[in-house]
Amino acid sequence: MSQYAQQYKELAEKKVEEQAKVFLTQFVLEFQGKFDEVLDTATSFKGYTDGTVETLEEDAMHVFMEKRGETTTIQDLRERLKTNGIEFRKRFAFIDYMMFEYRKNIKDLFEKRGGAATPEMLKALDDALAEFQKVMDIKNARLQKMKKLESDAAKGGVRGMAAQNELAQMKSEDQLALNKMEVTAAAKKRKAQKAVENGDDSKAREKALKEENARLEAEKKKKEEEEKRKREESRRRLAERAAKFNQA
Repeated sequence: MSQYAQQYKELAEKKVEEQAKVFLTQFVLEFQGKFDEVLDTATSFKGYTDGTVETLEEDAMHVFMEKRGETTTIQDLRERLKTNGIEFRKRFAFIDYMMFEYRKNIKDLFEKRGGAATPEMLKALDDALAEFQKVMDIKNARLQKMKKLESDAAKGGVRGMAAQNELAQMKSEDQLALNKMEVTAAAKKRKAQKAVENGDDSKAREKALKEENARLEAEKKKKEEEEKRKREESRRRLAERAAKFNQA
């Protein structure tokens, strides 16, 4: 298994979303219909990183696993990874947890596997990964904006106070719930598409697909309107606070 050690090391240094893609692509037959199970875990793992390094030190890894109901100690985790052919590193990558959680070894991850995924399965995987990437892009952009606001807030003054207020509001928002809605919507769309493709009547298939697309479009529009309302409300509050500050 040592022949794959360098490949694994390089994979562990990549972004969480890239690690998830490699894992799901290799085990697509095993996880058909359960792609979101892995992608939700990836989203959760990334939430414990600091946004600059996408790995976790031991304490953060312990908290992440504890929140997921794991009782395994860090020492036991390292022993399991070592048994699976994974070399010791100070920090843990998302792929480490996947290998532990699903009892895979390094050979399983990189060796060509028997059996062939159907075009429908590969299409479903591509759709799930594309939706997941959108979620990650939203989270990354949000994180960068919060870092900028933290920098502005530290400078003080009117601009600093406005940045501090906006930052506080962003932290209070439940972005994770929004992301979950997006992933769930994508899963529903894939399910509907599969049902459509497996149907016998072409008109019924066309109608089902049209109705599902209309529903998703309505959900998207509703979400965009709600986000617009929140932004406008935030700007209004910030303007009022800034005005009060200037009058003081």
